[in-house]
Amino acid sequence: MTDVSVSVVADAETLARTVAEQLLDRLGSIQAAGRVPSIALTGGTIAIEIYRALARLDSSAVDWTQVDFWWGDERYLPAGDPERNETQARQALLDAVPVLPENVHAMAASDEGGDV
Repeated sequence: MTDVSVSVVADAETLARTVAEQLLDRLGSIQAAGRVPSIALTGGTIAIEIYRALARLDSSAVDWTQVDFWWGDERYLPAGDPERNETQARQALLDAVPVLPENVHAMAASDEGGDV
């Protein structure tokens, strides 16, 4: 069983920075072990703040070209719509770090010919 730790922080900015720092450490550890990490992205106010914090932090210990990005949820809207989680994640993080397009596994947009 995994040990559980609970931390209380003062505000959303501190929470976002703390989670981003821990995520960078985890990504670096996974890559140091010779594995390719995957991140499931989502929408929401705190998630976007975490992505912005990731983009601001020194992430030189992470090889962003060796990270796979998936979505845990998405809004079925046209590509580029500001309400799509993909659009928000791209603006906050993916456009700020050197990811490979083939490692970004976005869900289909409503204008891409699919059907829900």
